[in-house]
Amino acid sequence: MNSMSLTRRQRLVIGHLILLAGISVLFWSLFRTSITLPESAAIVRALLSASILFSWMLVGFLIWKEPTALWVGIGCVVLPPLFWGFDVRAYAGFLVAIFCLWAAAREVSRETEDRLAFSSGRSFAVAKFMGVLGFSILISMGYFLSIRTLSWEDLVSRFQLRAGTVEKIATLVGYVQPELAELGQDHRTVDEYLRSLNGFSFLNTSDEALQFEQLNDEVGRLREQGINIEFTGDALTLVRGAAEESSLASGRQQLGELAGRQVDGDEQISALFAEVLEKKIFAIVEGSRMQERIPDRTLPVFIALLFFLTVWPLALLLFSVWSFAAALCIRLFRALHWIEVTRHAALQERLER
Repeated sequence: MNSMSLTRRQRLVIGHLILLAGISVLFWSLFRTSITLPESAAIVRALLSASILFSWMLVGFLIWKEPTALWVGIGCVVLPPLFWGFDVRAYAGFLVAIFCLWAAAREVSRETEDRLAFSSGRSFAVAKFMGVLGFSILISMGYFLSIRTLSWEDLVSRFQLRAGTVEKIATLVGYVQPELAELGQDHRTVDEYLRSLNGFSFLNTSDEALQFEQLNDEVGRLREQGINIEFTGDALTLVRGAAEESSLASGRQQLGELAGRQVDGDEQISALFAEVLEKKIFAIVEGSRMQERIPDRTLPVFIALLFFLTVWPLALLLFSVWSFAAALCIRLFRALHWIEVTRHAALQERLER
């Protein structure tokens, strides 16, 4: 097909694919640099280039009408990390990522064709789950290929849990132990969480005899801990305050032993849970026996999985920004008349009265 027979949209697609290939090479280069030298500036550059790449790919999902353009576009995004090394596990992940990106493009195409009024923003919205999932898997496989040859010490030093990662892990564990899922997503402070675990029922009953019986037991317990109570006013309120402070101090001490540091009580319980979980897993992974039992080929997979659980929630949060940028590009293309939106009569079947 010669250039004279190409429509303006098809010429745009060719230019779009060429630019997409350049952005993809740039992103993967910056991404690998951020892995080799994990400095804040390198990470920011990689994040910005990832945002540009995904937004530009979203534009392609809308303008790639030909199957050839779709597969060439996906190939431009996926191809660079394939040259970083061969690993069957990574290549299996790449196939899953390719399927997700293809499915996202099909959802955008179907939404565009089915809607009566054209809306690029709503078309992009239907690709959120599959598009972000595929892109996150793709980046994680690239990360895996970059770290799979590192030494044990270098791999362990990269182990770190983020808040989003902990929530995902807690959600998975929650199917077996639901209270852990709630703890991983609990935004209360440590003291608020400890107070919810310790109820002083003798303050809520109307039975005075029961109140004073439980009050006497509580005073005895406090005195065993070296806390002397002098009754000057409302005895119940006095004992309640002393008992609560004693209980909070004991809870903070126990949590501090788990975290390996002093707990003040104003920390967020989910953040402390993440810290404890990270320290425990890190201690297991760092142990000499575990190093002997876990093959060098297994730890990179585990770290890549944690990386995916970090990237996926972040990408879901950024999708609204990415789709907005893509919608602006489509609006610019329409303003420049590089693409046209035309009206067509639609046939509708109705049941006669």
